[in-house]
Amino acid sequence: MKLASAQKQTTSSIWIAPTSDLTQSAEIKTGAGQQDGIRGLAWLPDGGLLYLGSGASTQIWRMDRDGANRKQLTHFKGPSQDASVSADGATILFSHGANVWRMDGDGNNARQVTTSKRKAWNGEISPDGKWLVYGTGDQGPLKVSLAGGDPILLDPYGGYPAISRDGRWIAFTHWDEKTKSNLINIVASDGSVSPRFLPFLPGTEAQQPDENLGDLPIRWTASGDAITYVRTKDDVSNIWAQPVNGEPAHQLTHFTSGYIWRHAWSPDGKWLALARGSFSIDAVLLTDLR
Repeated sequence: MKLASAQKQTTSSIWIAPTSDLTQSAEIKTGAGQQDGIRGLAWLPDGGLLYLGSGASTQIWRMDRDGANRKQLTHFKGPSQDASVSADGATILFSHGANVWRMDGDGNNARQVTTSKRKAWNGEISPDGKWLVYGTGDQGPLKVSLAGGDPILLDPYGGYPAISRDGRWIAFTHWDEKTKSNLINIVASDGSVSPRFLPFLPGTEAQQPDENLGDLPIRWTASGDAITYVRTKDDVSNIWAQPVNGEPAHQLTHFTSGYIWRHAWSPDGKWLALARGSFSIDAVLLTDLR
């Protein structure tokens, strides 16, 4: 008896590049696995990194920018996803199961934040650590106080939200029904001004190795002058920037191979972290099945 099957092969490692010359990227060898950063990547205020480590039950780790002093922060059953940290490093947000969780900067005191029956992912905490935004599977991005209370719907047609470094603005993708395309929606975090819409370069993201990854997050640059996102052409991913002043989008990285799963800008604007790797589907023939 013979049976044909498809086997997925996914790799990811963390790369660091100086923003002064993004062509000078270097791979950080953690020695932990083959899918580092694929489910989450964020900078710490001390210049270190948070990332989701490899394995069937992905956990949150921290390390220095050069890969030294690695430490596992979570010890859950089942995978976690996403990572966000307050400006002082005191509070870390992450997704686990179908909810957003929080913990102290050292990994202690983990507890669930969202309690809604609808799924909540990609939580981001404000720089002052007082409120958060997160995406949902069916309602659009929400904002809520970390102390509790009723969440505020930001956009019924919006995707995963991203908070600017100064905490004044929230950006997310917005599905425009008229043009049948995505735009970038920017709203004031205090609701003081009307939403502003920017073009979103047509194209694809990286091939998804796992449908649970969802859309790849957009990011604010450290200076707050642009929104950055991934675009993939001919199986090669690169980072593009859309200036908030409305100027045309432009390409920042110029890789010639590999996918980009996650990216993050350091708080001081001097470094770009990337989770890069490969994805393939190979046909496997199983024989002598009885």
